[in-house]
Amino acid sequence: MTKDAQDKANALSKNIQFGAFALIVSGLGVLLFVVVSILMQTQFATTAADDEFCEEPVEIVVTCDESTDYSCEVPIVFSTPEVTASASPKSSVIPTPSDSLSTEAPANPPELLEPDANLEYAQYSTAPKVGTKIGTLTLKEIKKTMPIIEGTSLASLKKGAGHFVESVLPGMKDNTVISGHRETVFKSLGEVKTGHKAIITTTAGTFTYQVTGTRIVDANDRTVIVPTKEAVLTMTTCYPFKAYGPKPQRYIVSAQLISSKIKK
Repeated sequence: MTKDAQDKANALSKNIQFGAFALIVSGLGVLLFVVVSILMQTQFATTAADDEFCEEPVEIVVTCDESTDYSCEVPIVFSTPEVTASASPKSSVIPTPSDSLSTEAPANPPELLEPDANLEYAQYSTAPKVGTKIGTLTLKEIKKTMPIIEGTSLASLKKGAGHFVESVLPGMKDNTVISGHRETVFKSLGEVKTGHKAIITTTAGTFTYQVTGTRIVDANDRTVIVPTKEAVLTMTTCYPFKAYGPKPQRYIVSAQLISSKIKK
């Protein structure tokens, strides 16, 4: 082989080696991108498991007095030792503009009504079975109606809004807690305003609640399920409503029972 031919062969060999090296580096880069994408998706994806955790409170149980008709034990959960357990449903926090909710007060805000003078409370002979439908919830002003399912497990929340089993049943004198997924039944919960009505129908009767306030709390702040002296309804869902990944907060709607029609 002549020197010129050998030089050409050496040059071709170097080009082949360089091309192979570039191909390997490109392949490694693509592989690294895929691995990082999978890890990011795994860490920040919105999953059903997240929502189940979002709705299931951790319980510290306190025993009620003997006058309680139904749920004799009501969980009280504190996020930090500094939190004071306020049972008032009328506390309200106005969301900031970054919360993607309207901060404008209505031109003529509805008047908050006093409960009927002859207000009657619900009575239930037996506790419902977890996973069964116990009634319907209608958010009157936004025209949304949904089933209420006993329990807040993943299976229950797939069927509708879930009644937290350690809170009293709808229409009873205490705090009724109902949770729902922000992607499904409570997708429009942010549209509910102070003064709006929430109507619950169960085997015990029809119960009309009026919204007294809304607030946004941290994910680990579960003081919304504390007992109350009045018949109130607390609706809760994950927040923000439109965000991927972790849900660091909860959106709370509080309402008070103002009228009831008991089934005889």
